[in-house]
Amino acid sequence: MKTIQKTIPEDKSRRSFIKQSALAGALLAIHPYDLLAKRGQVASSHLTAAPAHRYTPVAIVWDAANLMIKDADIAWKMKDSISEQFNKMVAGQVLDRGLPYISEILTIIQGGSGWSEEIHPQVALVAGWLVYRETAKVMNAQDTSPDQILRQDVAVLKHTIGKSSSASPSAADVEDILKLLYHRATFRTHTLTPDTENWNEWVINYMDWYREDRQRMQSLARAWVSGEEASTDFFNPNDELIKIASDYSVSQIRLNESFVEGKGSSAYTQALAQSALALKSLDEFFKGNMSKSAFMQKHEIA
Repeated sequence: MKTIQKTIPEDKSRRSFIKQSALAGALLAIHPYDLLAKRGQVASSHLTAAPAHRYTPVAIVWDAANLMIKDADIAWKMKDSISEQFNKMVAGQVLDRGLPYISEILTIIQGGSGWSEEIHPQVALVAGWLVYRETAKVMNAQDTSPDQILRQDVAVLKHTIGKSSSASPSAADVEDILKLLYHRATFRTHTLTPDTENWNEWVINYMDWYREDRQRMQSLARAWVSGEEASTDFFNPNDELIKIASDYSVSQIRLNESFVEGKGSSAYTQALAQSALALKSLDEFFKGNMSKSAFMQKHEIA
């Protein structure tokens, strides 16, 4: 098998990934895919139930992808899927609506040795879905109130976009920014296809979701300026794994259990570590080092 260095320029995918960082901004605290949950989906398992946190799961997808593309042993096709199709990773939670079809998707991925542009997004969707599963396991175990969840999301959000700013925005300023990001994220989805068979219900569901979404933006904006901080037990920016994920000067790691061990104890870091290992297992499956049955058993996929 060719090495990454021989197949593509050493930092091509990383440059592309950084270039697409605007997408992370477009999706800050904006998760339009929860609208889909209001439309006849297949019931999710307890492992894939959506966490109550709004922004934190998206941030973990971003950090887990960053760790994965730094892995020295990653297959270049896997690297391309994650770096070029990050928006599909963020949308990975929609696979909860099609749990019976995941086995078929894995078969398509496994048979994609010749590669095609159609497999890129499928790999990215499964990758994102795995991250959301691992995130849910940790986040759903947290005993938190709605106010605490808001503070936790704000802590992660401030670390992502507010750490380099000395400005003190008002709640109205933050809310305006979130609204702009919402529209940008919506445009990124390209289409929002209505359920033509249940048009009236779909419109009502959309209107209800839209109003709830704006209320959540207001709540997030108020939490931002409240000055009330979340516990570092949930998110600690000094955790080594978080630092490595966001440090672009780190170009190669060996992603395995021993690597993530001992690099932070916060709930966010625990979710990030397990998410990165889940992505590593997908890469092993993709490269043929893990059978489909072993992969499905590992991740409790029926």
